[in-house]
Amino acid sequence: MSPNVLRWFSLVALLWLQSINGTNLSFAAYSSQLKEFLSISQFKLNYLSFASDAGKVLGFISGIAAIHLPLPLVLLAGGSLGFAGYGLQYLCIVKKMFTLSFYQIWGLSFLAGNSICWINTACFIVAINSFPVNRQVAVGITASYQALSGKIYTDIVHTFFYSSQREAASGYLLLCSLVPLACCLVTAPMLMREAKAMSFSSRDVNVGFIFLFVVTIATGIYSVATSLLSVPAVLALVGIVLFLLAPLAIPSGVRLEELMSSTRSQQKVYNLEAPIEEDQKKEEVDEKAIVGVREEVEWTKLWKRLDFWIYFGLYLFGPTVGIVFMNNLGQISESRGCAATSSMVALSSSFGFFGRLLPSLLDYFLSRYNHLLALSGYPWIIEYGDGYPKFVYPEITNPDIKSTDPTDEDPDPGTLNFPNIRIRPGCNYSKIVFIHYRNRYMPSSPVSMAVSLVAMVASFLLLLIDSDIALYVSTGMIGVVSGALTSLSVTMTAELFGTKHFGVNHNIVVGSIPIGSFAFGLFAAKVYRDGASLDGRFDGKCFGMYCFQTTLIFWGMLCSVATVLATVLYLRNRKFYSQMR
Repeated sequence: MSPNVLRWFSLVALLWLQSINGTNLSFAAYSSQLKEFLSISQFKLNYLSFASDAGKVLGFISGIAAIHLPLPLVLLAGGSLGFAGYGLQYLCIVKKMFTLSFYQIWGLSFLAGNSICWINTACFIVAINSFPVNRQVAVGITASYQALSGKIYTDIVHTFFYSSQREAASGYLLLCSLVPLACCLVTAPMLMREAKAMSFSSRDVNVGFIFLFVVTIATGIYSVATSLLSVPAVLALVGIVLFLLAPLAIPSGVRLEELMSSTRSQQKVYNLEAPIEEDQKKEEVDEKAIVGVREEVEWTKLWKRLDFWIYFGLYLFGPTVGIVFMNNLGQISESRGCAATSSMVALSSSFGFFGRLLPSLLDYFLSRYNHLLALSGYPWIIEYGDGYPKFVYPEITNPDIKSTDPTDEDPDPGTLNFPNIRIRPGCNYSKIVFIHYRNRYMPSSPVSMAVSLVAMVASFLLLLIDSDIALYVSTGMIGVVSGALTSLSVTMTAELFGTKHFGVNHNIVVGSIPIGSFAFGLFAAKVYRDGASLDGRFDGKCFGMYCFQTTLIFWGMLCSVATVLATVLYLRNRKFYSQMR
């Protein structure tokens, strides 16, 4: 199998892995039943919710492991940790095969949460290395599928385990233990560690990603529609499975095209091009990353960077708050008298899918893809989008690129045959390098984050309205914004701290999630408990707007702080981002 086909198969495998890796997104759907199973208070339930996020504290270990171990092994380690974490909980809580203390169950939840980091690390590294020129697009599309996890698990539970709320809760635990491990076993042989150097072929990549965007958007629309409409769970599940299989058409098509091209080549007798001497120097083609890198920072030196602490605070007060909201969505819905808790989880999951996809979609279709071409040491820009490529001598601002004065005459466009590059005999072109420049009208990652956080603040304010419509709209908005922030953060980590140690660095940034999950979730639990005491209830349940009103205002204030931090981060790095345009 050629490297080009293998990297597309790898991308399809990543879609499947991410679609079942968001096991923590299902917690809100069965949290109320789990509370009754264990006979625990809202505070202890919040501790269990925190445990899953706390597992991300040790997520950097998966990044270190990815440096030294084969990626399939890293992937299987993640699946095994989830199998142990959720599986033992299922045997203890549902089957009553043995008894565990609350703290032991907390430890199993911690283990299950850590398993997500291992699978994420393997997926991000494969996406970045397999598509270096389309890094943000590959990462964004694959990450978007993780938001479907809540929807997928809900459809499976409604199909096979929905005779009662109690059975549904047990079904979630069983599925979260078995499905990720099974998917890891199936996809591990399909992973590609890194892309090998190959001739530039924009046509294959463009057609592949455009088709994938169409399938992805259709999947999201179907997911949202089946969440809002009364569709039989079996039908919804079958449709999702078919949409997940659809991307296989891309590697199959690429393989078919290669076979047809090979057949045509064997039938040729003469080469229309002039012969090339055997001792002629072979041209070298390099693909540089689509995302610029400010500097490569080792994870051991990350703590000394002020930008890291600003970024850490941004993630703590921004994306983490969205995750805390999702963890408490079941209690929020119940307190407002909304019985369709699982539907709310499916809705937030579906809109989160579009949110994660949105940054990649905008970057791919709105960016003008400029590539730097170095011919005999002279840099030129090839501008695509206007039909035939035209050559423009650029003003190089990147100090890593050594440029000299151009020749008097522009290079002859006839020397290149697109999409595959062929050098005319007699031309002494020593090296061809492609570098992506962002469109000047595309906002930088910090600016995009700041705008998204403003929308999240508005969503929390909208939740203060006592209306089911406000609840549904706000949940959808927070799902979109949280998804977009998750996708943007992956790109921004690579931009600020490099790709060489990305697996470790990003997991350190994500380590802010358990801190925020504990602190902000604990605050929500205290407000909830105080509301229950006002009702004079002894079962610890609270009903009414006041159960989360103060909490929503507090969460909105935190997002406002994150907006300021995103602005500060942009101002500190505006020179770097201006050079990327």
